[in-house]
Amino acid sequence: MFKVIRAFFKFMNSAALSLEKESEKMAIESKRNFNDYIESCGGIEEVEKANKKAEEYLKRMR
Repeated sequence: MFKVIRAFFKFMNSAALSLEKESEKMAIESKRNFNDYIESCGGIEEVEKANKKAEEYLKRMR
């Protein structure tokens, strides 16, 4: 009985580690995609300018 419980906990531990590694990979990929998107928009300065214009537009609409 204890072997079954021990095997179950080993399985759960390995599954948790696998999920953690996959989560790290997804976070790295997400950051890479975000950075690529920012660069495709002309860099962070251009994105900040667009955000400022959008905020000003929203203020005028209120």
